[in-house]
Amino acid sequence: DRRKLSLVEKARDFAESDLGLKHTQNYETFVLLDLPYVSYVVNAAPKNKLEHHMWHYPVVGSMPYKGFPTPEEAKTEAENLKDLGLDTYVRGVSAYSTLGWFKDPIFSSMLRYPDHDLVNTIIHETVHATIYIKSQADFNERLAVFVGNLGTELFYLKFEGADSATLRKIRTENNDQKLFSEFISKELKDLSEWYAKNPSFSEKQREDRLNEIKVNFVSNLKSK
Repeated sequence: DRRKLSLVEKARDFAESDLGLKHTQNYETFVLLDLPYVSYVVNAAPKNKLEHHMWHYPVVGSMPYKGFPTPEEAKTEAENLKDLGLDTYVRGVSAYSTLGWFKDPIFSSMLRYPDHDLVNTIIHETVHATIYIKSQADFNERLAVFVGNLGTELFYLKFEGADSATLRKIRTENNDQKLFSEFISKELKDLSEWYAKNPSFSEKQREDRLNEIKVNFVSNLKSK
């Protein structure tokens, strides 16, 4: 899709010129993937606390996930971690940043995104290429999300104007994300306290407690 390839270039140039992010030679080449995602990521955590299982790497330090080139490899890792008593989650990712160490291409998986999500992704990954603090994955991701969301608003404000339908959609989505963040932050705090008060819970009790969060989401947030 030539139009989306042009949009990637436009978003990259905007990130550098208007947002002051690092100039790179990223997104100048295209890679057609054989699979729907460029990488398959495993996350894991203990069953009795809200704490990441961490992997340790040179250069980037400790990270709360591990990536694999195929879903089969990721699922094998997840099964091994389950055998150790951990909860696991496997997901595909369409883009990533090499943090400025290499020239990142445009992956075919990225072109499935709606236009404004593609712009957000380019800005988000350019933030990672601009600043990355070793072993601080949560901070790095929150920073990239914040700049990506705000930067995408500014991109469409500049190129489509204040009356842009896309800009209205972006602002609605960003507001929804803010509301969900507030909701889930409180729920996670309450869940952490529940774990502390119930050290010997059964799997059924935990499942019921997690279902409470789903019910709260539907009744207190989704229905609004």
